[in-house]
Amino acid sequence: MASAAYDGHGNTFQGEFGAGGSNYPIGIFNAESNPNQRMRVVFGGLSEIDNISWDYVTETRNWLQANRNDGQFIFDVLNFHHYSDNNWKGVSIGGVPGKSPEADIGEVFYYGTTPPPVSSCQFTAYTNVSGDEWKRTITMKQRLEEIRCLTDQIDPNLELWISEFGYDTNKNSTARADVYGSFDQQEVQGQWMVRSYLEIAAAEWDRAQMFCIRDIDSSDEPTGGGLAGVFQSSGLVKDKASNHAPKKSYYYVYTMKEALKGTQFRSEPFADGTYEYSMSAADPRIMEFSDAETNPSKVVYAIWLPSSMDATAISGVTLNLPSGLNNATLIEMKPLDKDGVRTNLSVKFQEDNLIFQQIRFLNVQFLLRSIILQTQQMKL
Repeated sequence: MASAAYDGHGNTFQGEFGAGGSNYPIGIFNAESNPNQRMRVVFGGLSEIDNISWDYVTETRNWLQANRNDGQFIFDVLNFHHYSDNNWKGVSIGGVPGKSPEADIGEVFYYGTTPPPVSSCQFTAYTNVSGDEWKRTITMKQRLEEIRCLTDQIDPNLELWISEFGYDTNKNSTARADVYGSFDQQEVQGQWMVRSYLEIAAAEWDRAQMFCIRDIDSSDEPTGGGLAGVFQSSGLVKDKASNHAPKKSYYYVYTMKEALKGTQFRSEPFADGTYEYSMSAADPRIMEFSDAETNPSKVVYAIWLPSSMDATAISGVTLNLPSGLNNATLIEMKPLDKDGVRTNLSVKFQEDNLIFQQIRFLNVQFLLRSIILQTQQMKL
């Protein structure tokens, strides 16, 4: 069906103007001659990021190669859903609540007499469970990076979207963000949403679309959904009965959006394959974003603790920043504040000729785990 809707299955069949009338080409490819204005073809949202979903992509590609005259893979975008709950089998209904994106560790299975050949994209190795069953354990971000690598092997121009992810704020939902420390569920939802966006960006996916902007039912005991309110309270604003009032999480995501506007992910300064996936409260995540095209002087560092515990202090962290940087703004996310709490920081340089200078943060208290440090590089 997708191949037919794309271009009449390689123009092997066409439309007809009435009985005996002339034929005409069909499909979105034939409807617009300008490739820059042509509608993109998006793969239907696959319900997980596991092997089953990727195998479906592979089988679709194999079918198109075997059955189209040109063998073309007709899709412009591969599209996945994923909810961080350590389940990786679709919607969790077993009572396991949501997990922070860094704590989202799933199992990828393979069935065969021997494990599959090791892929150049593969982070972790398979171990035998029993008989023909093999599995490996992997973090969400590692799996997203694997899929990015596998997608590039098909076509580096293929986009990757996560078109569903998020957390409920209802205490009974198995897709909920739990309360921890001094943070309520709306605050934890906001923290984990921001951290999810950042992890997805660092895996170099092209788009991330949360589910969804508004609650269906914000009450303590939602009646819809059929799964103890799953997906009924995953919005950033409340339901219609609550006049779509913004949740605390709304302000977190809005602050991130404004701080990162116009930028792209560039690097993880401390990523080394081990530190990058550390869950220690002593190892903050640090990601660099910049606007290289329109405003090269704008550099943004996103810094947060991957811990899901009530640990809020980062001490003695050293950042290597571009030479010429002499001021910075710390943005701390806060409920009811779309701009965040902004503090101007002075930057002291070492007197040397190194390409990178150092800025040190000693005993800085980060009140939330999702922190954006926005810096402005000044011309010398």
